[in-house]
Amino acid sequence: MRRYRISAIIAGAIAVFLCFAFALGRGPIEPSYQGKPLRQWLADQRVTDSGGIELSDASIRAVQAIGTNGLPTLLAMLRSSDSQLKLRLVMQVQKYRTLRALIPTYGERRFAAMLGFHALGLTTKKPAFPMIVEIVLTSDANLQAISSLAGADSDTVLALVKGLANPDRKVRCRAALALCYFPQFLAVSAPALTRALKDSAPEVRTQASMSLANLSQNPDPTIRSIAAQALQNVATGAREQR
Repeated sequence: MRRYRISAIIAGAIAVFLCFAFALGRGPIEPSYQGKPLRQWLADQRVTDSGGIELSDASIRAVQAIGTNGLPTLLAMLRSSDSQLKLRLVMQVQKYRTLRALIPTYGERRFAAMLGFHALGLTTKKPAFPMIVEIVLTSDANLQAISSLAGADSDTVLALVKGLANPDRKVRCRAALALCYFPQFLAVSAPALTRALKDSAPEVRTQASMSLANLSQNPDPTIRSIAAQALQNVATGAREQR
C-alpha cells in the first residue's frame, strides 16, 4: 500500500511538473507533416548496423519536407536544458520505467535535434549556423550542437575562432573544444589554438592542447602536419624562454 502511495505521489508530481513546463514552454505552432508534428517524427529512430542511431527513412523524408520551417523547433530543442528540480525528479523515478519515460531530458531532445539537422540538406540548415554557433559557445552540453554544424563553411569556423578571444574563460574553453571537430579548417584555427596554449586560464590551455593533440592524430597527413607543427612551435618557444 505504501509503495502505491509513493507511486501516486510521484505520478502527481510529474503531472504538475509537465503541465507547468508546457505552460511556460509554449511557443509558435510546431510545423507538421502528414498531420504529425516535427517532434514526433524526430522520435521515430532506428539502430544502424554499426550500433548507431539515426532517423527512420520516413522521418528523414518528413524533416526534409518540413525544411526551413522546422529550424525554430530544432534550435529550441538544441538549446533546451533541464532545471535542477527536473533532474532531481528524474533521479527519484529512475526505477519506475513507465514514469521515467514521461520525463524526456535535455540530452534526448538535443540528440533528436541533432538527428534533425543531419537529415536536412546543407543549404536548408545553413541559415541556422550562426544560432548553432551561439549555442555551442554558451552551453556546456554542446556536443550535439557541434555535430549539428556538420558541413559548416570557413565563416562558421571563424565564428568559433572568435570565441577564443571572448572574455569568459568558459566560452574560450568551449571554442577550443569545438575547433577540434573541424580539421578541414585547421589552417584557419591552428593559429588561434596555438595562441590559446598561452591563455591565462589553465582549463583553456589544457583544452587547446588536447584539441591540437587530437588533430595531430588525424588520418589526413596535411592536418597531422599542421597540428604537430603548432605544438612543436609552442614547445620550442617554451624552451627558448628558459
